[in-house]
Amino acid sequence: MTDKSYYEDDDLRFLPSIRNYKHLDTYGYDVLGNSVSCGVIKTELINYLGIEKLCKEVTGILEQFNTSYIISLFNNDYCTVFNYWMYYHLYNNLTQKNNSQDVSSFIVKLLNSRENYKDDDKCKIDTELNAKDYFTKTKMLYDYALDYESIKSNVEIPGAQCTKKYNDYIQKHSSNYNTVIAECKTEANTPYCKLLKKIKRELSPLKACRQKSSILSHVSEEETMQTFPGVLSERGHENEIEERREPGDPGLLYLQPEAHTYGTSNSSTIMSIIFPFLGIFFIFFILYRFTPIGSLLNNYFLKKKNFRTYVNEEGSEQILEDTYESMNRNMEYGTHHIGYHSY
Repeated sequence: MTDKSYYEDDDLRFLPSIRNYKHLDTYGYDVLGNSVSCGVIKTELINYLGIEKLCKEVTGILEQFNTSYIISLFNNDYCTVFNYWMYYHLYNNLTQKNNSQDVSSFIVKLLNSRENYKDDDKCKIDTELNAKDYFTKTKMLYDYALDYESIKSNVEIPGAQCTKKYNDYIQKHSSNYNTVIAECKTEANTPYCKLLKKIKRELSPLKACRQKSSILSHVSEEETMQTFPGVLSERGHENEIEERREPGDPGLLYLQPEAHTYGTSNSSTIMSIIFPFLGIFFIFFILYRFTPIGSLLNNYFLKKKNFRTYVNEEGSEQILEDTYESMNRNMEYGTHHIGYHSY
């Protein structure tokens, strides 16, 4: 689901599917898109508000898809995530703005514009999702299977608490899963039935967890923008995601619970220590150079230096005097004890 509010939810934002869609929404692929072909599509679909920006995002992904930040259900299944993201925007954003305009018109124009680039495109457009009901059930099934282990590990923790949106997400996707199972007993050729067969395992029901208090603070916008690096601002959290394969299903990947914990970076800690000292040094320098305090300190240290010099000189003279006196006494003592002995 690419509801932007999910990106700020304390629990949902950690789910693999949400992280995928956030990357596609925030990476800045529209900067990498094909402005020429999208300009042509805009003139041909003049009644579709927002079509040019979406076209640039789609062509940017097709040309320079950064798959290193995508968590897929099966090995190298990145383009499936892209197709779900694109169709979601077509059905839930573009058509709503344009009085339910036909999605297929854009898909046809897009495919025609990519004819000369199809050999180099990172992904292919899935035309089987060109019916909204098929798309919705297929996408929800895929997201549920991808998020399943992460959700399961969270809700099974003793005393676990979740946000309302998190529990609603579980309920909605579990219900869709049960609907798909029932329909696929008699159907086999729909996209969601094909996906169900590919998953090859049963996803047992997940219980809801105790709901968190509504007064808990939500994550800030600055925190939520640190998940995926993009074209306009590089932010790396590659090590936060650990891929793990489910026994018996070598293609299934899910997010480790430990990936939910974020630590303060070493660089931030170092800078928080250094900056106060730099501030103190700067203030001292200003006071020394541009206020009477500097001259007072100079006089103080000069007097202290002269005093030390005087003390050292006095001490040296005293040592020399003591040495001479000692030598004179020894000489006098030696003179009194010199005698003549005849044998």
